[in-house]
Amino acid sequence: MFRAARTVVLLSILVQVAAFLRTAIIAAIFGASLTVDAYNLGVVAPTLLATVINGWLQVGFVGRYAGLVATGEAAAASAYRTQMFLTVLVISVVATLLCVLQPDRLMALFLPAEQHKIAAASADALRVTGWILLPMIVGDFLGFLLNSHGRFFAAAAAPLLNAAVSVALLLLWSEPGLFALTVTLLVGISVQFLVVALPIALMRLEFSININGAWDEMRATLWAALPLLSAQVLVNLASAIVQFRSAQLGEGAVSIFGYAIRLHGAVSQVMVIGLGTVLLPHFGSLWARHQKTQIVVLLRRLTRMSVLLSACIGIGIWLFGESVVTLLFKRGVFDSELAGSVSRLWAVLSISLLPFAVGTFIAKFCQALRGSFVILVSSAISFAVNWSVSYVGVQLGSLSVIVFSLTAAFSAATIFWVCWLYWIVPAKGLGMDIVGGALRSAAIFLPAAAIDSAVSAHFDQLPLFWSVFFHGMLFMTVAAGAIFAFDFWRWFLGQDLSAK
Repeated sequence: MFRAARTVVLLSILVQVAAFLRTAIIAAIFGASLTVDAYNLGVVAPTLLATVINGWLQVGFVGRYAGLVATGEAAAASAYRTQMFLTVLVISVVATLLCVLQPDRLMALFLPAEQHKIAAASADALRVTGWILLPMIVGDFLGFLLNSHGRFFAAAAAPLLNAAVSVALLLLWSEPGLFALTVTLLVGISVQFLVVALPIALMRLEFSININGAWDEMRATLWAALPLLSAQVLVNLASAIVQFRSAQLGEGAVSIFGYAIRLHGAVSQVMVIGLGTVLLPHFGSLWARHQKTQIVVLLRRLTRMSVLLSACIGIGIWLFGESVVTLLFKRGVFDSELAGSVSRLWAVLSISLLPFAVGTFIAKFCQALRGSFVILVSSAISFAVNWSVSYVGVQLGSLSVIVFSLTAAFSAATIFWVCWLYWIVPAKGLGMDIVGGALRSAAIFLPAAAIDSAVSAHFDQLPLFWSVFFHGMLFMTVAAGAIFAFDFWRWFLGQDLSAK
């Protein structure tokens, strides 16, 4: 499992590098502008719909399908994947037509009438970006098939080629504008679909329409859809709520949030989401074999490592975030003031890393069990907190408070997930893992931050790249020394859990 996870995480890092190039190009050309605001808002609806269906498939399909594959029930697996493929195809066509044919009405649902200028520009973007839904939804389904059969490489490599192609096209575009941003996105998604479709064809998986053979599984999956679609809409509205409420603060606010969430998303993608892709079918297989102890040990190890990584990344962003943003994006119309605004939001978002990681890992376990009603409750909690805090942010006119609503929502949902886990399996010790990890992380990273601050004057006179490099090297060297000096590395790796 961890070998596959390393592959997925490595490819995720490369994806983020390519995506950063695209973001840097956009930042240099457009900065914080109406064009970037419209583009970011124009991809909200397609991304939301695709993510909702993706989440439903993860819970309603992947766990059970991986169990059928693991137990050798080939005929049932074949009938099940065929019926699900046809269902996903129909849904993706309907969703595409909705976005392409009704972009103005969709934007009117989210933006006040007085913001007609940005609403019209966003609708223009949606007319093109809506076409990404068909290849994205069907491609995600094919990727889940590959993951369930242990073919993680192709599914993880597809987004890399997507990002690379979209970056190349944007660089070659002579006079890029809103149309160029949307078209290059569409072409990249289409390439991603072809990359996952090819290995599926080479695997020669049997697709046979057998209504009777797949009816029980389809009924369970469709039953799971009832609460899951609502749950996925609620949880994935979080980013949309932040973007549309940011738009109420004026032109450029959505762009600033977009750059910050791009940076934050790169970290969370590598740290959490890539590993979560591997965890879902793995949890499904462990649960099918009734290996509850292994599930608990795995979750506790992941929690300990999440505390360590979250502390390291979070403190690093608070210390060096503005320098990193300046290094990555400051060119063209992206100036120092914009870099400072983006770095402040990035630091606020970094607080959510730990609750997001722990909550996601436990939620993957719940998805493997197809606990749809539990996921609905979690999503309702997250949505309520996100909506309330972001509303307060609009009233205060504070973009930082609006963005903090994401951290508050993740934290509330994670508290719920930990309580649920204690009820399902004997996961005693998870809470102490978080507390123990936080205390150990403080002993590791606070001295590292203090030492770096003490010698910062020697590095700040260097060119920006070398200043960031030496700051980072000093911080990580002191932290690594503390980990080994105090023998913390054994605890964070969970070596004491292996004997239990």
